[in-house]
Amino acid sequence: MAKIQNHGVYTMLISGEVSFFGKNLERRDTIGISETSDFTIKANQDSEILFIEVSMN
Repeated sequence: MAKIQNHGVYTMLISGEVSFFGKNLERRDTIGISETSDFTIKANQDSEILFIEVSMN
């Protein structure tokens, strides 16, 4: 998933399990993403993820 320059992404895992930056996230875990042009999330099982794009200015 690509994001707009100078923006970050707040991510919440609603259900399931994913691997993200070498860490496993489980239901209701959150993570903030910034200072990168793209990122990859691997679903370890069926998952629902909420992404909120935020300005970092």
